[in-house]
Amino acid sequence: MRNSNGDSVIDVLIKLIRVIANMSVNAEVGYGLGLKNPLGVVLLNVLLAAKEIKSDEALELALASLAALHNLSYYQYSFEDSHLNNPGSIVERVRDISLALCQILNNDGSPLIVKAEAARVLGNLTRNPTVRQSFCTSNGLKILVKCLQQSEDIELVTSSCGILVNLLGEWERRASFKEINGPRILREILVRSAFNEDWLLSGMCCQAFWNFLIDSSNVVDTLGKKESDLL
Repeated sequence: MRNSNGDSVIDVLIKLIRVIANMSVNAEVGYGLGLKNPLGVVLLNVLLAAKEIKSDEALELALASLAALHNLSYYQYSFEDSHLNNPGSIVERVRDISLALCQILNNDGSPLIVKAEAARVLGNLTRNPTVRQSFCTSNGLKILVKCLQQSEDIELVTSSCGILVNLLGEWERRASFKEINGPRILREILVRSAFNEDWLLSGMCCQAFWNFLIDSSNVVDTLGKKESDLL
């Protein structure tokens, strides 16, 4: 189905979502739209459909939706206080949205550019403890380490490191991170990024290590002697 200008339904939806993304750069507008029904449901349904991207139109729609979510989520710091009064909004559907983003990251068929944008959104959302819990309950830490190993896409690695910084601020995530060889993988990224003079990524790796070790009374015991020596 197309309108008089030759635009398909997906074309129109992409344009509308891009308008929302642009409007959401403004702090007041972005915060307000995050509370609006049914925007959360609409963007969630687009994300769920984006798990199977089979056309250029579908890719554009997924990227537009992720860009809108990134801008909208930047201004949402607390979800517990307001979501009950805003059914269908982003703040009310944030757990479902974080799960959909997690599924995109875990889907080997998702384009790397879509994974990178999904990770950017999660970088905003995981500032909130409720989302961190939901993300980790959905096996998010293992999925994140998997993304960190996809070193051919620097945007995905950098965005994944941003999520990791948020997660490792909580002590209960650190043991799980160590069990899946997280410190070794993070060290390897740090070495590569320093060699390539990518100081943004290097700094994020250092911040992640700082959060991982912040409460440790013995760095060697926490990292292991081999990793401590190499680091």
